[in-house]
Amino acid sequence: MDCARKTCRVCRRGFEPTRRDAVYCTAACRQLAYRERKTASTVTPAVATLRVPVPAVITIREPGGARREQQRESAPAAAPLLA
Repeated sequence: MDCARKTCRVCRRGFEPTRRDAVYCTAACRQLAYRERKTASTVTPAVATLRVPVPAVITIREPGGARREQQRESAPAAAPLLA
């Protein structure tokens, strides 16, 4: 497919999409985005003020089966939801 390079919404790396509507470079990034959306929608206001970035290591599978580990920070601290 002849598509322009895109930037992954999770890891911010450039990639050549295999579909016109692709927004993530790998299935691992797509799954991570889903889990972050799912967690963000279930956070209560009291807990939202306690969230802080925590470094995590994720394993990414490259095309051809090669694996690499990438250091990544979780979502930034959430702002208080109640004033």
